[in-house]
Amino acid sequence: MNRVWFVLLSFCAAAGADATLKDALLGADASLNGRVFYFDRSFDKPNTPDSTALTVGGIAKLETKEFYGAKVGAAYYGSFLANMTTRKEGASSGLLEQVNGNNISLLGELYYEQNIGKSSFKIGRQRLNTPLANDHDLRFLPSSYEAILLKTSEIENNTIELGYIQRYTGFVSKYNTFKDEAHIWGKDGLSYIYLQNKNIPNMLIRGQYAIAMDSANIALKDYRYADASYKLPAWAATTIKAQYGGNDYKSQSSSTMYGVAIETTLGVADAAAVYNKIAKNSFKAIESGAMYTDWQQGYANYEPSEAVGGYITLKPISSVSLKIGKVWVNALEYSKRDDFAESNIDFWYTHDKNNKLRIRYSDKDQSLGSTLEDRKDFRVAYYFSFAR
Repeated sequence: MNRVWFVLLSFCAAAGADATLKDALLGADASLNGRVFYFDRSFDKPNTPDSTALTVGGIAKLETKEFYGAKVGAAYYGSFLANMTTRKEGASSGLLEQVNGNNISLLGELYYEQNIGKSSFKIGRQRLNTPLANDHDLRFLPSSYEAILLKTSEIENNTIELGYIQRYTGFVSKYNTFKDEAHIWGKDGLSYIYLQNKNIPNMLIRGQYAIAMDSANIALKDYRYADASYKLPAWAATTIKAQYGGNDYKSQSSSTMYGVAIETTLGVADAAAVYNKIAKNSFKAIESGAMYTDWQQGYANYEPSEAVGGYITLKPISSVSLKIGKVWVNALEYSKRDDFAESNIDFWYTHDKNNKLRIRYSDKDQSLGSTLEDRKDFRVAYYFSFAR
């Protein structure tokens, strides 16, 4: 990625050479997306230590105005202990560094973007938004990638994205730098293609395929995913979804994941029934929670299992939503790790576009036969934003 820094510095060094470029830099958009986050996870056995942390911080970002379709962006990521909990207690929370509980402080984004018509080129540290690789914004900080993207919507009702990923920040906040994932992705990183199609009325079809450029020393060669979403043309707002995914392993059976979901809206409530099955081997995304039944973790290897669940979301007023759901997961084949029932409560209050509160509670009952212990998870997050 050394070329990334050269391109960005060259762009900035040109300031003053042209009045329009100077205006693009001086008129840059500045924003602060701040967060206060409390995390409390407890287990019913001493096998795994409990985790508690309260941190403050967020993302400070600066992005230039476009100059001949080009712009540069940079964002500083920070998560700082509020001294109401100890670093030892917060080391496994994902809000601080994983090993020692130090504060998180890093340059999370630094990119150059060029737009030409309905196409764009973007290189550098950036957040992604694809089914298999996204920013995974579940705890304090999002994931960010050192990547190169080519994206076009020149074909009507179609979007095509080509990407190359070299490094990333790891699972949300636990790393204080960009990690080399050669032991998982191979020494030359991953390349992918991502397609979106809207040719059929009321339907969105998506597909993504990612491959390790060098799979000589890793077990997993590729990642694949596809889904379709169809909104029924009826009085009730009902959507039917289907998904498929999997991985090819070098010397083991390939994995297969598939799922279905039915979602409907009636007045002040949404309801859904969801199902997923994983067969033959573990299913893994690059960095996302692609499965319909995966509401809590969104990042682990998922071993062969079958899951069914549902949720109801109440929206009594426009500023409040309350989602209540449960999923039952039964392990299949050789592993008993993913054998549990999980209940979730997810509450949102939106005061205005710059101030939001989220309270989330999860109770995971592993007593169905899992090798892991039960755990309870409680989170409170306050989001506040400032922009120029």
